[in-house]
Amino acid sequence: MWYKIRLVFVCALALLLLPAQGCAFDSTYHPLMVSLDAPQGDVTIPVNSSLYVRAHSSVTDRPQSMTIVVNNVAVASLTISRQEGDPPLWVGDGQWTPVAPGDYDLFVRLTTAAGETFDSEKARLRVLSMPTPAPLLMGTPTPGVATPFPFSLVELRADATSLNAGECTFLHWNVSVPQPQSIDINGQQVPPQGQAQVCPCFTTRYDLIVLAGDKYAQSVTIDVQGTCTTATAPPPTMPSPVLNFWADATSLQAGSCTFLHWETNALRVYLDGQQVAASGQKRVCLCNTATYTLAAGFADGSKQERSLTINVSGSCVIPAPTNPPPPPTQTPQRDTTPPPVPAPLSPGSGNANNPPTQYCPITLRWYPVSDPSGVSYQVRLDKRNAAGDWSTIGTWNTTATEYAVPNNALFCDYTDYRWRVRAVDGAGNNGNWSVWFYFTMPIP
Repeated sequence: MWYKIRLVFVCALALLLLPAQGCAFDSTYHPLMVSLDAPQGDVTIPVNSSLYVRAHSSVTDRPQSMTIVVNNVAVASLTISRQEGDPPLWVGDGQWTPVAPGDYDLFVRLTTAAGETFDSEKARLRVLSMPTPAPLLMGTPTPGVATPFPFSLVELRADATSLNAGECTFLHWNVSVPQPQSIDINGQQVPPQGQAQVCPCFTTRYDLIVLAGDKYAQSVTIDVQGTCTTATAPPPTMPSPVLNFWADATSLQAGSCTFLHWETNALRVYLDGQQVAASGQKRVCLCNTATYTLAAGFADGSKQERSLTINVSGSCVIPAPTNPPPPPTQTPQRDTTPPPVPAPLSPGSGNANNPPTQYCPITLRWYPVSDPSGVSYQVRLDKRNAAGDWSTIGTWNTTATEYAVPNNALFCDYTDYRWRVRAVDGAGNNGNWSVWFYFTMPIP
């Protein structure tokens, strides 16, 4: 009875805050407007345990709200923050605590600045009246000594590291190592970011092992008091594979351009045989019809492919004139338009207060831009001196979209660094500098 009274109160509160929606929701799925990051797939938790909920959206303007919806009833609001990137994202974080056992459907509803509403994909929750032991894996940790690494590259933590037998907690992990070959926890493959519930019956060590040329590792031990009296449940299932591949336009005039976009939770992604990030975009300019193939390999061992054809009308060939053109009557106007501003890619981020970690050797990378007269790039690297001021290490010119900083220029000092890049077109016009990207090189 008390749970029903609480549910009625939540609905009444939702009616006051969201009068246009009420307590009944149309959970239409709009994957490109709001995506549910956590939880994913089927999740089992004990009653009265807090569940972490996270979602993101790439809408342009700040959303009015992100709301947790459980069984078509609004139960809580997420805290919205902006995450810089290309494109920038709006990220919502929050928690929901179930007060009664049962099966629930959970999703996040986004309300845009214009008042439109969009729903994420759903997660299926099973809430148990008592915790069910469910260790992630009981295998022996991978032997060997791992290569030392910056903490920000490989992270593994547990909500609680001391339990009574049969109680549960959540493991959370995040891997930022570029192009990992394999990621596993106690021998079980996992995606680069995620969480899993574990209910160990005895003291257990969990080892996160990442192979990417070198070996990276992070461990956490959960101390368990007592013994379990019930059978253990099977290990948690991996999230269902997701692979989305689309273009802004699939029909073009010859010489026109469009952007390819992709989003996936795969471990490895290849665009026409070239490895790319799990989510990204690529600008293509075509003279003929072309087909692109996106292939992905997932944590459960499965593989998927998506093909996308861009149809092109017309021809890029300009027919030769039957008569020579008359001589120009005036001097052509000089090109004074600067090229576009390139966006930094790696290393670093736009957050000067919490820069990521990077060690030598350093290769600065950025997204390409184009100009009718052609482009080259000028990249500048600064470091913070002992007085706390910024001093320039060097400024270099290149026609590529990356530059390997010579070690004799960088000296690999353990301090803070920042860098930026700009384009220079074929007419000699300098574009504006990009935003600064910051990284730090701490003492190992």
